[in-house]
Amino acid sequence: METLAQPYAVSDSLSSSGYNLGLGMGSMLHTHSSKWTPVSQAVFRTEAKAPWTIISANDLACLVFGVTQSEVRKLSILEVVQVERRQWLESKLQDPTTDATAKSHNSNVKPRFNMLRGNGVTAQLLSKPSSRQKTGRRAQTDDGYGSSKRNPRKPNHPATKSRGVLLCGDVVPIQKRNGTTGSASFWVMEKRGGLIWVLEEITENVAYLTYDERGQLTKIEGDTDEIWGRDVAKSEMPLTKLFPQMPAECVSDFEKLLDFKYFGARGPGKSCIPTTVIKNPNGD
Repeated sequence: METLAQPYAVSDSLSSSGYNLGLGMGSMLHTHSSKWTPVSQAVFRTEAKAPWTIISANDLACLVFGVTQSEVRKLSILEVVQVERRQWLESKLQDPTTDATAKSHNSNVKPRFNMLRGNGVTAQLLSKPSSRQKTGRRAQTDDGYGSSKRNPRKPNHPATKSRGVLLCGDVVPIQKRNGTTGSASFWVMEKRGGLIWVLEEITENVAYLTYDERGQLTKIEGDTDEIWGRDVAKSEMPLTKLFPQMPAECVSDFEKLLDFKYFGARGPGKSCIPTTVIKNPNGD
């Protein structure tokens, strides 16, 4: 009974053996703090438009970025993301309402044909919109109290309001002000003209594999033992042995390999580890 009475802590959780390959991974779980578990996530707020300058941040965010409270307010979020991932992040944060506004404006412009028509009965009939263009109407009945009348609902997300969640558990490589690098799981939501960010630093294992046109490994670097097990990944080994479910066309077509991106790596024993495969930013 004494054991059950003890509060749950993060350090008491079971250890996991999940690894990922490359600079990205699937969704990560963002847990919530309580009176027993302290906040383990960096929380900060940025502007909603580029360059997404940080407006406010908690102490853990300053610790992750390696800056003080006064310095963090001058930072752009792009400055703490590694160069090869900045363009991807920009595309995720860009405001999509610009194109939508332009399309809606063009659709509201009605062609003027009246000047080519007369004022007769035929012209009046032709000038009327078709039945398909008219908005459907429903019959309204009233029980005397007004409770049965149908009230039109406003859209939940007008174009002037927030876009909701923009990122959810995406793993992004970060670089701190002191030059050290790492990875973090990002959750981003637009709210009240700004972006709310929740960031949690994670441990990520990265391996660099080089292979020839036949799919044979020629060079192996990085955390290969942590991902596949000790001395499993070796030179002259087929790439498909490390990734059993990789389609054959991905071996010969590098662009198709990048399109698939997510694979299951054969881990120690019978385990299968989710991995993300990208082009080596420092390679050819």
